[in-house]
Parts: sequence; structure tokens; C-alpha cells
Amino acid sequence: MPLFAAAGIWVGGKYSSSRDFYSILLETQDQIIELKVTPRTEKVITLEGPLGETIVKIEGGKVWVSSSPCSDHICIEMGKIPDNGGFIACIPNRIIIRKR
Repeated sequence: MPLFAAAGIWVGGKYSSSRDFYSILLETQDQIIELKVTPRTEKVITLEGPLGETIVKIEGGKVWVSSSPCSDHICIEMGKIPDNGGFIACIPNRIIIRKR
């Protein structure tokens, strides 16, 4: 019986470990927001920059820019955090999103 209890604690600990989440920083010229991202986090965040609104989506443990007022949309093409190395920038709209 104690063996099964220990196995249950190990399995439970495995799925609630710090590897199941990470933090991101969303930085604009006026504010810094820190958010915890888990596989269950679902959010749409609007960040205001000098050009207008940049829309950031969080879903399934991934973070990406879905819409931006900049002309070249490099921030959208940068992909999803954490797959892209943990960094997205919209230089024209002065917004940086990075994994902490």
C-alpha cells in the first residue's frame, strides 16, 4: 500500500511541476504585465501602442500576436512563444513580449 501512495504522489507531483507553466512579460511604453501561462490558459490581451492596438492570444500553452497595426507584421510572423525561443517584438508599435 505505501508503494502505491508514493507512486501517486510522484505522478501527481510530475503533472503539477513548474514545467507545466511559464511566465511572460508584455511590455509597452506605458506598462509591464506579467502573466503565468499554463496549457489551460486562454486569454486575449489588447496592448496599446503609438500606432494602435496589438492583439495577443494565449491558448494551449502558447502565446502569439494575432493582430497588429504595424505595416510589415513581422511580430505576427515571429510565431508562438515558447516555440520561437521566447520573444516577440513589434518595434513600430513599441511592444515586446518575452518569456521570463
